[in-house]
Amino acid sequence: LHTLGNIWVSYGETERAARLLEESRAIREDILPPGIHKDRAASLHSAGRVAVFQGHEYKADELLELAMEQCRDLLAMQSAEDKSRELEVLLSNILWDLGAYRAARAGIHEGGSQAMLEESLEIRQRYFAPDSREVFMALLALAASNFVKGDDARALPYLMKARVALPKSVDAAPFDGAMGHLLNAQFREFTEQFEQAETAYRDCIR
Repeated sequence: LHTLGNIWVSYGETERAARLLEESRAIREDILPPGIHKDRAASLHSAGRVAVFQGHEYKADELLELAMEQCRDLLAMQSAEDKSRELEVLLSNILWDLGAYRAARAGIHEGGSQAMLEESLEIRQRYFAPDSREVFMALLALAASNFVKGDDARALPYLMKARVALPKSVDAAPFDGAMGHLLNAQFREFTEQFEQAETAYRDCIR
């Protein structure tokens, strides 16, 4: 149910996604022990993503931050040698969503968004190949976020690294949301779809 819900989130079917994710969360609450747990953090993350798509700004920020805090608390309980890859990757995804969300609304140097996106990238570079979709998206988010802030000097190195890391597996479908228009524009430029890039840039300022 959790996986299906997240698939529907990606397609923008937020009402269908919300029902599945809520059902998944309720089942988890019935079977999980009290206290923090990676599955609770995952449920909070997914609920935060739904809130982002639905435009519920305060709810989205609150849920994503709570998911991030739970992940950090769980990782703090583990030794450096026994860090869970699954948990660290989950933290990376939460940091990416929360960092990009805050950057798109408050600016890259507010709300800790720059640090979140950099930490997300650092984790992904440890666990994924340099030309993976995960590393590419983290680099692209840092470039786009700094462009939004007007800090081209800081954005360009990320942009160049993203261009080198551009994986063949990245879907050319448009990204969603205000930040998504900018990410989409950059993606179209990388793949030399210049007319589509121009349209996406215009969408950024509408």
